[in-house]
Amino acid sequence: ERIPLNSFSILDFAFHPKDTNKIFVGTKGGGLWKTEDGANSWKKVQDKNGILDAVAWVHKIAFSKSNPEEMYLAVFQKNRGRVLKSVDGGQSFQEVYFTPLEKFGVFDIFVDENGTVFIVTGQGGFFTSQDHGKTWKIVRWFKDGLIKVAVNPNNSSIMYVFSPPGNIF
Repeated sequence: ERIPLNSFSILDFAFHPKDTNKIFVGTKGGGLWKTEDGANSWKKVQDKNGILDAVAWVHKIAFSKSNPEEMYLAVFQKNRGRVLKSVDGGQSFQEVYFTPLEKFGVFDIFVDENGTVFIVTGQGGFFTSQDHGKTWKIVRWFKDGLIKVAVNPNNSSIMYVFSPPGNIF
């Protein structure tokens, strides 16, 4: 059964850091999609490990700047926010984080030039991993849920996080 990409709302897109003909698209309820020919044709990503759910909400796609084959996804699947990691350019994934409570998502990811990963959750968590997702440390818990992390392009140590009511921290 063929389902076109435009059957789904698009939540995020990302160009591969080394090959701009490769573009990944995260969808609302349709998983992850990819083109390798500059958007002339699209195909749904089939995870070789079966970790990425075909009906996942893919909120964010982030690439490691030091290793373009390492990518991270902020997804909502099986009633929980999760962070999935691929080290082979999106052919297979492993889960490296999930929210402690159901119904809370992971909404944004940023990977800095040193490979440090930052995530924000709907539960109010702002986390970091300095070992490519093996372990996570709390940067800070917020009363509000978080939906976005913004990083100063001239100084990546300056970050802002945003909540749905419009609060900026």
